[in-house]
Amino acid sequence: MSEKEITTREKAKRAKRRQIVQSAMTCFIEKGIAQTGIRDIANHAKISLGNLYNHFPSKDALIAEIAAIEAAEIAPLISELAEGLSLEKFIVRYLKQISKIEHAVLSIEILAASLRQPGLAKPFDANRSALATAIQNQTNANAVDIEILIDAIEALGMRCGLEQRKPSRKELDRLHKIAKTLA
Repeated sequence: MSEKEITTREKAKRAKRRQIVQSAMTCFIEKGIAQTGIRDIANHAKISLGNLYNHFPSKDALIAEIAAIEAAEIAPLISELAEGLSLEKFIVRYLKQISKIEHAVLSIEILAASLRQPGLAKPFDANRSALATAIQNQTNANAVDIEILIDAIEALGMRCGLEQRKPSRKELDRLHKIAKTLA
């Protein structure tokens, strides 16, 4: 469906889904995933439970939608890596994307919830695998080294997000040093 063909009804449906997902993320950040019920999300979104269930059958479906949003957010980075973006520039851009406090808290919540429900992590793992594959295609580095680089970037991103600060020059230099070993 082209943008012109999207009906008013479809636009309203998409807007409602975005509103529900945003409310879910807010509730997960404020209360935690385990402590947030579907009713909490509906109340935050100012909709009925039935309306919420018309869009998402479960909390797990909402979490899967959050993973889909993450996939859409990292897609440009993956494309840029395929076009030859340097690892140094990738690190800076990916860090900028993941170092917001909301992202850091939500990531920790999803990791914690995944301990109890391993299936929740699958779509996020797929996103991470897509990033790893893009890096591997550019560098021909082994998978373990790429995982170490992604772990280091994400750990720094979470830390910066939680501390509400930007990464220091020294921290970026360390990540760039790791990246150079892959090239």
